[in-house]
Amino acid sequence: MVTIFLDFLTTETVSLMIPLLLTIIIRRKRAEKPDIIYAVKATILWGIGYVGMWAMKWITASIVLGENVMPMVTGHIEERMAGDLGDMSLLPYLWLALKRNVTCLFPLDYGLTGAIIAGVLFVIILYFTYVYHKKKIDWKYIIFFLVLGLVPYLRILIMRNHSTLHYFFVHRALCISVFSFLTAAANVIDGKRMFKKKK
Repeated sequence: MVTIFLDFLTTETVSLMIPLLLTIIIRRKRAEKPDIIYAVKATILWGIGYVGMWAMKWITASIVLGENVMPMVTGHIEERMAGDLGDMSLLPYLWLALKRNVTCLFPLDYGLTGAIIAGVLFVIILYFTYVYHKKKIDWKYIIFFLVLGLVPYLRILIMRNHSTLHYFFVHRALCISVFSFLTAAANVIDGKRMFKKKK
């Protein structure tokens, strides 16, 4: 509710996904299944709160200003979702939205050097997940977590105009994907095996 009141289409998915991912981790530690029904229920409840606060925000604005601001708001949303960007066709447009946001992530925002560092870090993580993986891996949990981590990318594609023009702060939503990937990797790696001393 605080996010929808203060934020302008930049971190709405963070207010849903980070708490959801954290509760899924807690549920798993309590031996509860990370089931889809729980995630759907949580998303619906979040959506009710989000939409309700969104409506109250603009109803309050209409009352205070003494005029109906809804046409302006809905027109603004339509523009942010599918507004034109010159003569660019759909696929290049979507690619540009993704590229601009992903390349804002640290260390990718440092150009070629950052990309090399990111690539090395990615390979190191893959190495540890392959060499020191657990004997029994809960793949359903891992896949479920990774799928939820794709939500920011879906948001970037849907709100392509906003994501392309305001990538310099929209990219913050990708913290969900980073968190999801690192948590999934951590649940594949066997820490005891990795730090076990060789005799």
